[in-house]
Amino acid sequence: MEGDASAHAASKLNAATETMSAARRSLLSVDTRFLDADAEMKRIFGSKVVNSENRARNHGRIIKKSTLTNPRVDWPRYDKLGLGMDLLETADGILHFSFTHSKQYQDIQYQFLECVATHDPNTLVGLLQMYPYHVDCLLQLSEVAKHSGDWQMAGEFIERAMYAFERAFHPQFNISSGSVRLSYNRAENRAFSLAIHRHIQFLTRRGCWRTAFEFNRLLLSLDPTTDPLSALLSIDFHALKAHEHAYLLRLHAEFTPAAYSDHGAHASDRGAHAGDSLSPLPSFVYSSAYARFKQESERGAAGDAENRHEESTRLLRRAVCLFPGAVVPLFEKCGEKDRRVLDSAVWVACEADSPYLNLLIRLFVERNFALWKEPEVISWLKSTILATLPLLEDASDPTVQEGLRLRTTDYPNIPVPDNLSRHILISDHQALLHYLPPEVTSQSYHMYDPLPPPDSIGPYDDDASGRSGNGTAAGAAHDVMAMLRNLLPWGDQAAAGGRAGQLRMQPRELAEQIEAFAAARGAVNDGRVPGQFPGGDGEEGAAAATVAVAAGGGTGEGQGNRWVDGFFGFTGLAVIGGYLATLVCMFMFFHPVGAYDSCPCSFTVPHAMLALYIPPTIILPSPPPLSSS
Repeated sequence: MEGDASAHAASKLNAATETMSAARRSLLSVDTRFLDADAEMKRIFGSKVVNSENRARNHGRIIKKSTLTNPRVDWPRYDKLGLGMDLLETADGILHFSFTHSKQYQDIQYQFLECVATHDPNTLVGLLQMYPYHVDCLLQLSEVAKHSGDWQMAGEFIERAMYAFERAFHPQFNISSGSVRLSYNRAENRAFSLAIHRHIQFLTRRGCWRTAFEFNRLLLSLDPTTDPLSALLSIDFHALKAHEHAYLLRLHAEFTPAAYSDHGAHASDRGAHAGDSLSPLPSFVYSSAYARFKQESERGAAGDAENRHEESTRLLRRAVCLFPGAVVPLFEKCGEKDRRVLDSAVWVACEADSPYLNLLIRLFVERNFALWKEPEVISWLKSTILATLPLLEDASDPTVQEGLRLRTTDYPNIPVPDNLSRHILISDHQALLHYLPPEVTSQSYHMYDPLPPPDSIGPYDDDASGRSGNGTAAGAAHDVMAMLRNLLPWGDQAAAGGRAGQLRMQPRELAEQIEAFAAARGAVNDGRVPGQFPGGDGEEGAAAATVAVAAGGGTGEGQGNRWVDGFFGFTGLAVIGGYLATLVCMFMFFHPVGAYDSCPCSFTVPHAMLALYIPPTIILPSPPPLSSS
């Protein structure tokens, strides 16, 4: 009898485990029917409009069907180039894959790194003309197009990269199963995750919310243990925009961060939710209340109209008690002016001394605030907050105690994780770059591989010695650049470091342009890896980060005026004019006119400005200058 009882208990345990596993898998499974953005556009605008456009675009050509994207008639014929995929292992029903690069593809990749090291976009265009489906080149040129304002071309480059990846899929790589994994630690896999993340950004700009939601779910399913791009922190927004309220509530209830890190996060690449104590996330507790409110509104009140939002109000009160620091930023972002809420002394006592928690709250507010601006929602939010204010002063309430523990004990002891930093770096929320830790903002990054894991696995050697110019001419150019840097009035101040030095570093962006010119002409790369962009090393990047790209002969949106910010009066203008004249003279000496005239490219930069071009990179601007007082 005891044996039968033990067997019965064991069978019940196994059944429960299988049920939990099935529930987890269903949350990660992708519905491939909703990966077609054109199909969603048909549902929005009607099939007649979309079909007529597609017929005109694809007339006279048969294109291989794709799940992830819709190939276009003007795309080059597909060439695999040596991009493939292998099945590494199968464990507990989970299939672990990795993209592979053949020797031919590795050679192309090294050519790509050399092109990036020149700081000349035309070299990337030339490489793409030879290898039109090289994914890193497509990712890089997509950033060039995006920051020059050509969002359509930028999105098309990403779609072409997605198409190249799909053509390389292993036969067993079934994205709809929810059980396939790609480790972000492998260098060959990272471009696929980045392509999906950027594809989601373009889908949201088109208003294809359901498609963006499915791709967000795909991104989460590739590596749910470490979530290297923090897909979990954006899936709540896309689920709400796609009206997938039931999914979000299930995800919050069944896919908790404790289960999310059930295999443990990599020590070298900390997961954003690596412990049970961090199970509540600001975005999820607030978004779950919002989802329940929408469900209740859709179903209507079964009883008294005043009680039809009872459950959602309870969830929102809990969210306010756990994360009161989100209330004032959310109110201000929504344009609310109710002084009863904004002037309450409770918020001062509830401030959190945690960069990690503050960044999570700011991310939630920046991304989700538009959802809360709906008149019905903001009215519910305001009334619930006013009713919750007295509760926040009750230290004996269990929820208030839990929120206090989160703000004062749990979050302050955990630094900003790498995956959250990555998420901010590649997102469109530029204001959040100021909240990243100094160890992140003090580095330069490749936009095709931002903040790679320190224990990265890959076939590529980072040694720059074999692929950088070390000739006499290059050394002479380097000496000229050093001489010019010494003439800069802010050079010694920057070297001195500290707050005073940083406050006078704005004009040094001109010096970075000079460095870019030197590198483009083959000068010594100061020991940096080929492909690393100028963006400041050490204290040069101590200020908050922003993304700046020079496209079409410019210096990036909003960058031109900043060259004058640190100068006052005629002297400053004279210095700038002198340096511009010096740059032109040096350019004419080292770079003959017409060298790039034959490059047919929509992104060709006028040759008089090629030396000033900086490819997509993380540029770290300085704080505003000190006041004259």
